[in-house]
Parts: sequence; structure tokens; C-alpha cells
Amino acid sequence: MKAIVRHEPMHPLVEFELGPNEAVLAEAGSMVARQGDVKMSIAFDAAGEATFFARLRALLVAVLRKWVSGEHFHANRFSAPSAGGWVWLAPALAGEVRKLTLLAGETWTLVPGAFVASDAHVKLRPRFAGFGALFSRDAVFWLEVSGEGEVWLAGHGAIDVIEVDGSHIVAVDHLLAFAATLRPKMRETKGSAFIRRDDARDVELVGRGRALVQARSVRALIAWLSPCLPE
Repeated sequence: MKAIVRHEPMHPLVEFELGPNEAVLAEAGSMVARQGDVKMSIAFDAAGEATFFARLRALLVAVLRKWVSGEHFHANRFSAPSAGGWVWLAPALAGEVRKLTLLAGETWTLVPGAFVASDAHVKLRPRFAGFGALFSRDAVFWLEVSGEGEVWLAGHGAIDVIEVDGSHIVAVDHLLAFAATLRPKMRETKGSAFIRRDDARDVELVGRGRALVQARSVRALIAWLSPCLPE
């Protein structure tokens, strides 16, 4: 499989050239176009497990994600025929797209909206963001990706890397992804009502590993647009 990112940096489109019988997993609703004989099917985040109970568990989690936080119900799988094919995918918001290469046994956690696509054999699992998320406006579930392969992430604005060795604090709206070697701890932002939103929260990343951050905040964009919308 070959991927070409076009129209960078702010309005990227990822063109996947699939070999014979190759497949790519994609965020629901991200397809721009595809070759006519490339088939699309629904994947309920089953992490590659084919057992009945694994698929049932994945379906229940997908329903819970949609009901609790309005996140997408499923992912899509695009499969090429024996002659190969192509599919174009794009994120919902303007910003950079970056490829993350997973080594064998490596695991990363992605925030909702970060995932664009991955190799079909990369495992996708929901990760509970903690009970604090149930009582805030933060996402209730994150997405855990593992296995050996490539994952394409989208950020709102530019994407940058933080090398964490000890403890680093990231505003929750700007966190995009972090390695499994880092432990996230949600922190309330106090004493900053005059300079940040009242419901602002931070994530303290503890350990040693890489984290990806996005330069812009989706929540800030919504807050900026809201007064302009008709009631």
C-alpha cells in the first residue's frame, strides 16, 4: 500500500494506492472518492478479532461511544480487488496530516478526531478516558492503536512532537496522541478564568515517550463561531 498526502499543509487529502486484495481502515465519513470496484464495509473496532464475543463487545462499545459522547459509531474498511485500486480520504477539519509508524508491540492512544486511517492489520481498541470525562465536556473514549503498521493522524492546525521525560502538561484541547509509555492524569485548571475557558482542563503526561499536539483547538473554534450562528 502506498499513501500520498496532497494539498498540504492546511487542506490535506490522502491518496491510498492499494495493492491486490489490500485494505485500509478509515474514520467513518472520511472518504472523498474511491475506485468503483474498491469495496467499503463497516468495521466495529473489533481489533482484528474474529470471535463472536469480540465482535459483540466491539459493537456494544461502539454504541456506547455514540450514545455517551456522539462519537462515530464505526470505522470503514476499504478493500481492493485482485487488480488493486485506490481511495481518497480527508479529515473533517483543516490542518496537518502526519504518518505514525508503529513498531511491533508499540501502542499509542489517540483523541477523538485524530484518526484518519491505518493499515488494515493495525488493531483499534476503545480506551476509557476516565470517570472525570463523564462529568465534563471531554471525550469519554479515546482510541488505542497497536500492532505493526502505519497510522495517519489529523490535527487541527499544525502538528508538533513533545519528547516527554518526566512530566509535561498539555491543554486537553491540544492533545492529539501519546505513546503507551506515558501515563495521562487529568488536571483541573484553576485560577485562570480570566485567561482561559472556565471548563478548561489539562492532561499531565508522566513517563518517558513521545506525544503529539495540535496547534489549534476545536472547542475554541466552536466557541468563536457560536455567536455568529442564528438562534
